Amino acid sequence: MGEPTYWPSDPNKTPDLLDFFVYKSIATNYMQIAANWDLSSDHTPIITTLCTHVFCKPQPPGLTTSKTDWNAFRAHTDERIKLNIKLKHPDNIDEAVNSFTCYKKQHGNLHPNTLRE
Repeated sequence: MGEPTYWPSDPNKTPDLLDFFVYKSIATNYMQIAANWDLSSDHTPIITTLCTHVFCKPQPPGLTTSKTDWNAFRAHTDERIKLNIKLKHPDNIDEAVNSFTCYKKQHGNLHPNTLRE
């Protein structure tokens, strides 16, 4: 899981990981790990569920895939975004943000997942 399960009351102490499971020869597709937030304590126990069928875990959303054509995406972006804007005054920063916002509004459907041929 990789998240703290111990929450010390002393603000100078760092939350720590107390709970862990050791397993061997069990595919993670057959495990589900969840925190039990029901208790009011400085400790958040975790529960591992083992099952005989595969858990359907949603694929985390991503911005890119292995088929991303970075050269095409880079070329398209380099042609359209100005990087030579001075940023020495707050008005310059506002202008740069507005310029970038206009670019994103006009090309909002541009996604880096331009497929490689």
